[in-house]
Amino acid sequence: MIAATRSSNRLAQETSPYLLQHAQNPVDWYPWGEEAFATARTDDKPIFLSIGYATCHWCHVMERESFEDEAIARQLAEGFVAIKVDREELPDVDHVYMSALQALSGHGGWPLNMFLTPDLKPFYGGTYFPPKAKHGMPSFADVLRGVREAWTQRRADVEQTAQELLEHVRAGAVSRRATVDAIHTKATSQLMRRFDRTYGGFGTTPKFPQAPLLQYLLSLAVLGSNDARAMLTQTLVAMAAGGMYDHVGGGFARYSTDQRWHVPHFEKMLYDNAQLVRIYVGAYRLTSDERLRFVAEDTIAWLQREMHPSFAPAAYSSAQDADSEGVEGKFYVWTAEQLRAALESDADAALRLYGVSEAGNWEHGLNVLERRDPESVRGLLGLSENAFAQWERSVRDRLYDVRSQRIWPITDDKVLADWNGIALRALAEAGRLLDRADLIECARQTALFLLNTMSRDGRLHHAWRAGTLRVESYLADHAQVGLGMLELHAATGELRWLQSAHQLADQMIDRFFDSDEGFYDSEPSPLPMRARELFDGAVPSGTAAACELLLRLAGVYDRSEWVDIAQQAIERQIGLLAQAPEAAPALLHAHLINQHGAHLAIPANPNADQLSVAARNQFAPLVTFVTGPPDSLPLLAARTTSELYLCQHGRCQLPARSIDQLREQLSALHEGSRSL
Repeated sequence: MIAATRSSNRLAQETSPYLLQHAQNPVDWYPWGEEAFATARTDDKPIFLSIGYATCHWCHVMERESFEDEAIARQLAEGFVAIKVDREELPDVDHVYMSALQALSGHGGWPLNMFLTPDLKPFYGGTYFPPKAKHGMPSFADVLRGVREAWTQRRADVEQTAQELLEHVRAGAVSRRATVDAIHTKATSQLMRRFDRTYGGFGTTPKFPQAPLLQYLLSLAVLGSNDARAMLTQTLVAMAAGGMYDHVGGGFARYSTDQRWHVPHFEKMLYDNAQLVRIYVGAYRLTSDERLRFVAEDTIAWLQREMHPSFAPAAYSSAQDADSEGVEGKFYVWTAEQLRAALESDADAALRLYGVSEAGNWEHGLNVLERRDPESVRGLLGLSENAFAQWERSVRDRLYDVRSQRIWPITDDKVLADWNGIALRALAEAGRLLDRADLIECARQTALFLLNTMSRDGRLHHAWRAGTLRVESYLADHAQVGLGMLELHAATGELRWLQSAHQLADQMIDRFFDSDEGFYDSEPSPLPMRARELFDGAVPSGTAAACELLLRLAGVYDRSEWVDIAQQAIERQIGLLAQAPEAAPALLHAHLINQHGAHLAIPANPNADQLSVAARNQFAPLVTFVTGPPDSLPLLAARTTSELYLCQHGRCQLPARSIDQLREQLSALHEGSRSL
């Protein structure tokens, strides 16, 4: 335990919840910055760089075991300059050194612990190091001794390793070019081979939602791909039935530890849930499955109820921890006895509904709630669908009230621009497609927060917390917030949001685009290379999001050069897209928009007539909706009110004067792509 009298280290002056978690460590931590770099150069010491985030389980474990240990703190002070980084605040730092670790070891993860030369070149690293050697892993103390010995006695070898590793990582960031026809047909075929036909999703364990891939499948399904539709719907239904979905409070956990979506890693992330809201809403509009709508709205309710920082009610926090009282999942799991006490006469039916047993369906008599066979329970109770829904809502409310009395997991309440941009887009799109004006108003407030609080001196910044705005700015911030603003315009018809998206796109190109190399994720910095990630992780790559924004805006503002930029960025990765579609589905989606996307011009005051309102309510994920007075935008030049213009690749169809005509045109647009 940390002694109550222990003085704070330099991290006490930071705003990141993750860094503040380490502010009382005996380790002499520095935040990332010139003070630490200068100390390393002056003292001729290597840098120990430790990267994690506030809701990272194994980061907490290593802190308890090592960073709160006085002996480890002395070792670090004697031989190293110790730097602590929040990966969510400085994703470029995380990307560069994660790439180095993956090149060294073939794997990665957090905590990410790397050793650097004073000029920031990596030469050795790992993830979690235990306090004592076990399972083939050296103890952290032994690692520190070994690295210090190498630095003091074999310096030339260390520096050569660092230079070779850096060159290897840089080479890995250069993409290969190739030309492939029928790329989406091939991608679908490869994804079908990877698809889990029994449980949905892709791969075995651990199994992640892979939201960018699901979004790509949704658009393919709209274009008529039956394979994409089947993969998408089976996955969404299975995820929502399993324990990865919180059947008491709403929202999805980070991933499933098993193949059938039963036992999650209980951490909840803003970016997962915001993306899944969009996907479930879209899948509901595609299939009319009311359960998909329920899951979308239930997830939104969780976001609104639990993810607003106390100091920023219009913004969204980054994550909720998996741990409570130091135990992963303790907040979320139940014994049969606990459910019986909470539900009394409704307990037997609820235990059956949620797969709860006396012995437990997980471990130590504990149950992770699932929802596998609701129809049999409804039949047992003899209730209509509406009455059963009301009964289940009552059960959930009572369980939520009981669970709320437990010790809550911590919430990482820093605000990140790119993740809030994703949430903005989700709220605006859900409001538009579900006819929820309240959600559109929430999206407006989030947009104003991003423009007024996360922006300063005409510059969008990445991270903010409790009144402190960090200086960093990234490609993904501009792209994701721009896409959110574009969707808010689609939902409202208000030009200010479209204009904000246009400004962000201009700034994005100025700061992150290189005519020879394409997009970088970060601006120039002291790092030994600029960050650029071409693969999607849990969120789309910055390049993919940037390409989508440019392709959607180019037709609105008649910016053909933006199409060229996006096309070149996509073409650079054609080989990757053909060989590994699961690695970059968001870039595949951008390619789909480039090929089959369209713009719907709605020349009207946004609330002037029923036609414009009804037009904006259409579900067409590859179509960009643009509303404004005639001649207010290049796309609206010489247009007539009370008419709708569906345009693709510079050509517009005959004006549609009714929603039925528009729907016919949208259907024909999709029919033209049925060969995918």
